[in-house]
Amino acid sequence: MQQIELVRKMNQFGAGTFIDTLSNIVSASYFLVPVYLVINALIYIYDREKSTVVMAGLALALVIHFFVHEFLIKFLLGKIYFLPRPFVVDSSITTIGNRINNSTFPSGHVSSVVAFLTVLVWQYPKLWPFALIFVLIIGFSRIHNGMHFLTDVIGGVVFGILYGLLAIFIMGKLHLT
Repeated sequence: MQQIELVRKMNQFGAGTFIDTLSNIVSASYFLVPVYLVINALIYIYDREKSTVVMAGLALALVIHFFVHEFLIKFLLGKIYFLPRPFVVDSSITTIGNRINNSTFPSGHVSSVVAFLTVLVWQYPKLWPFALIFVLIIGFSRIHNGMHFLTDVIGGVVFGILYGLLAIFIMGKLHLT
């Protein structure tokens, strides 16, 4: 199956139902930022001993993501290597949420979530099932919303893992893990 067909099918799945609403909400910055803040608050409440180090690692993963992903890849390389989003390629795809029209590869939403969760799961391995479910939901929503192809989501996962591992490596070099 070609990627555009997969996007079209996932875009039409649950169209006009609560799935559209949920997909729009979980993809929004106004959802992700509070989720990150709530997770940090829970770490502070339940693990004060490690909270400063863990929160520093989570913040570092997001800083790495934003610098590498949003600035180097999307802003600079995006001017040279631009891949159009699914809704641009196929007008039958309905966009849900904001119509962002920068390069589609890799998914920034997915890579930031995965970078954050890589550090979180490194510190709290028992959370991996929740992290996996959250990544699958975010990945689905980005395709369902007509914003990304499957390869963009997979690329976001790979880049996110790399950003998270780089944050863990740097924290280790600073003797903070």
